[in-house]
Amino acid sequence: MINLIFAAIDSIKSNYSTEDITRYLKSGLTDLSTEEISLIENYILLWEIKGKDWLKAFSMHPEGFKSGLSEKDEQILIKLNELRIKIIEPLEKLKNSVKKSSGKEISKAIYNFLEDINASENLKKFCLKNINENNLKIAQECARIWDILMEILNETGMIFSNKMIPISKYRDILFCAINYVDFSSIPQSSDHVLVGVVERTYISRPKILFAIGAANGEFPKAPSQSNLFTN
Repeated sequence: MINLIFAAIDSIKSNYSTEDITRYLKSGLTDLSTEEISLIENYILLWEIKGKDWLKAFSMHPEGFKSGLSEKDEQILIKLNELRIKIIEPLEKLKNSVKKSSGKEISKAIYNFLEDINASENLKKFCLKNINENNLKIAQECARIWDILMEILNETGMIFSNKMIPISKYRDILFCAINYVDFSSIPQSSDHVLVGVVERTYISRPKILFAIGAANGEFPKAPSQSNLFTN
């Protein structure tokens, strides 16, 4: 989800550079299938599609420098143009919505953009896929990330509700806010958390240690005299 938002912002900032559009498509949260992404990616790399090329119908041969279009080629071009519209319309809407806008307006525009491309539903599908594949940690993180991002968008919008912000500046603020968030999760197996008495528990360089019942003379334990050596 985070990669999706930054790739979308970078795409409109760079006027739809091939690199940024490819990052956006490969975020995995658009409404395009793997086959559709592969089809459009091959075409835009083949013909170096960027900038205003996205705003007009694709007409170049889908297989490169060939003369004449077969019926199959024409069907591929029709499909490519359907995908072009599906990709560019939400991005153009976002681009126009963030021009000369306040932080609140940009936050709202990003939320509307995510709704336009069904990002929340696609994220749910991604979570369920990982649950079915027993990737519980990834599924847990996915479940949290939507709420965290919505909170960040809301708070950023409130702080800069009446301040005009360029989209590049908003991106920097968003980047800092996301990097400040702790995305830690509940341990998924018993060896992540070890509980035991100090005399019989040995841990090599624990990241965090909770000492319960620590008292002077008990922890650390005062050394006792040994009767091993006598006079």
